[in-house]
Amino acid sequence: MSRRQKIFLLIALVAGALVIAFLVLFNSPARREPAGEKSVPSAAATVSRQSVSKSANLKVPSQEAEVKLTSEQEGKFEQQKKRLPWMPENQLRALIARGLNVDNIEKGVTKIQADLTQLAVAMNQYRGKFSTFPSGTNAEIATALMGGNPGKVIFIEWPEKSRGADGEFLDPWGTPYEFKIEGNKIVIRSAGPDLDFETKDDVLSSSY
Repeated sequence: MSRRQKIFLLIALVAGALVIAFLVLFNSPARREPAGEKSVPSAAATVSRQSVSKSANLKVPSQEAEVKLTSEQEGKFEQQKKRLPWMPENQLRALIARGLNVDNIEKGVTKIQADLTQLAVAMNQYRGKFSTFPSGTNAEIATALMGGNPGKVIFIEWPEKSRGADGEFLDPWGTPYEFKIEGNKIVIRSAGPDLDFETKDDVLSSSY
């Protein structure tokens, strides 16, 4: 082997050694995963994911579960829900817890239906007389129907015990009736025995 060939061989060996050393250094664990940059999830992230997973399985207590009845009240509930199948069970439980019974509820609904018919007739008579419905709050409508109008005409008589402090018309549970006038139509609503509007036990008049 000539002297020149030996020099080339030596250079090649040194270059190969340098390449191998560089590759080993570049692919070492310390190089691939510097401190603070490991792909293992942090403890905080793990806890956070576990919390989300647990919260997704939690059951929010329903309104029914919040109403606690005595054993006697539970018996009444089972009897009364058969007579009032249209009322949501959570609302019926709340009413029983307040001491109301099914007879009172049925009587109240019957009274409301009679009130709504009477009010609708009076409202339409007023419109027939003055070409418009009385407007304003419940109390203002009550005043207009009971003689507080330009012609001093009394369109309806209402028991004093069924009127509020401002003279408004009240349903059997003491809630003012709600009047909604839309053009030539009027809808009158009672909140029903649960005292809340926009629930399933509301009682409405037909649109007149």
